[in-house]
Amino acid sequence: VRNLVGAGLAEADVVTVSDNLPAGTQLTGAPTIAVVSGTTTLNSCTGIAGQTSFSCSLGTVSNGAVVDITVPVRNVAMPTGGTATNTATISTSSQDLVPGNNSNSGNATITASSVSGVVFRDFDNNGTQSGTDTGIGGIAMTLVGTAFDLAPISIAATTAGNGTYTFTG
Repeated sequence: VRNLVGAGLAEADVVTVSDNLPAGTQLTGAPTIAVVSGTTTLNSCTGIAGQTSFSCSLGTVSNGAVVDITVPVRNVAMPTGGTATNTATISTSSQDLVPGNNSNSGNATITASSVSGVVFRDFDNNGTQSGTDTGIGGIAMTLVGTAFDLAPISIAATTAGNGTYTFTG
C-alpha cells in the first residue's frame, strides 16, 4: 500500500484493504501489517486460518507512507487450468484523485504435487522391482506428516491391481 506524495495530496483517512481470496484458497493464519515508511493510526486485520477473505484497517495513512501486508494462504483445491487470479481492493474516506487504481490483481500458477510408487513381492530380494516380482493390489496406505506451512497432512490411497499408488495433494 502506498500513499503517494504530490501537489494536492495529503494523508488518507479510514483506509481499508480487503480481499476475497480465489476459490480453493484459504488463509493459514491472520494477515500481518508492516509499516515500511510513514505512519498509520491503526494496524489490525480480520481473518483467521481456514477463512477465505480478510480486511485490514490502517486508519489514517501519512503522506508518502508505504505499508506491506503479508497474507499467509494455501491452496486446498487445484484451480481450473492451474491458475488463480487474486484481487485486493483499497478504500479511503479521503478525496481520491485516481479511483481507478484502488484494486490490483495478480495471477498465481498452482502446481499439484504427488508421491507415487509401487508395492510388490520382491521374489529375488534385491530391493527393486524386476523380472519375476509382482505388484500387490488392494493395500491401504496412509501418508502422514506436516506440510511446509505446518498444516497436518493425512492422505489415504489404495494400491491398484498392479501395486501402484499415488498420493495427490
